Amino acid sequence: MKAKLLSLTLVSALLAAPAFGQIAWTNASLNNNFADGANWNPVNTPFSGSNREYDVNLLGADRAVLSTDIGNLQRDLRIGDDNGQGELLITTGGNVTVIRNMRLGRGGDGVTGFGIATVDGGSLTVVNDIFIGQSNNSGNVFSLNSGSVNIGRDLYSAHQNPSYGTTNISGGTLNVVRNAVFSDGGNDTDTSFVNLSGNGAFNVGGYAAFANNDGGSTSTLSISDTASLSANSVRFGFGDNSTTTLNMSGGVLSAATGFMTMGQAAGADVTINMSGGVINADRLGFANNATATATL
Repeated sequence: MKAKLLSLTLVSALLAAPAFGQIAWTNASLNNNFADGANWNPVNTPFSGSNREYDVNLLGADRAVLSTDIGNLQRDLRIGDDNGQGELLITTGGNVTVIRNMRLGRGGDGVTGFGIATVDGGSLTVVNDIFIGQSNNSGNVFSLNSGSVNIGRDLYSAHQNPSYGTTNISGGTLNVVRNAVFSDGGNDTDTSFVNLSGNGAFNVGGYAAFANNDGGSTSTLSISDTASLSANSVRFGFGDNSTTTLNMSGGVLSAATGFMTMGQAAGADVTINMSGGVINADRLGFANNATATATL
């Protein structure tokens, strides 16, 4: 009998433990401190070791808060992973470099978990890519209020079948070395929102593409105050039968050394509502496909 009880206890422990290489946020110390090793399962200083993935699947009162410099995370940082719900806040003094990817709301088709990440001071660096919304839940939100975010390769939002992603920049600077792609989840309906306000700056080294996917993807870009989006090229309605809306009451939208296209794909529908601000482009095209429409 004792042997059976021991076996059941062992099986239960194995089922409860994260997969090998994964470290799960628990907030066991009840202090919300991301850098406290006791808040992780297995108990570990989060930034030690290699080949590990850090999963935050708690939010609200149990969210993870980073307010110190922890250096490098050696693999992926996942907020709201595999149908979970998670939240990360980086405040002044917080600094982390994610050596591989950062994902909000990661999962496959039909997954409805979500991730929330907010940078309110401090610094976040992602060496490869950031994915803002890989699940079918409008709760996937990435916000930059102040501080800096640097992405070494690409930014993707609403990057699944179907999926939602929202990006808010009200201060600080978000830099993307290569491309920023919104509503790019495959041949399905994907929804993304990008809200630029205050003095927030969004800089993209390659292209920024909105409603990039075929099959009815939707993307909305709003720019106000003195906020700015600068890219080598800007593409609206790049997916067949996609819908893009630009709401601009202030700020700057710039592709000063490249082209800006409003409605590039078959059946694309682009609407620009402009009551203020400045648009800069070396070349500007409207409805560059026989079945596309563009309205200013």
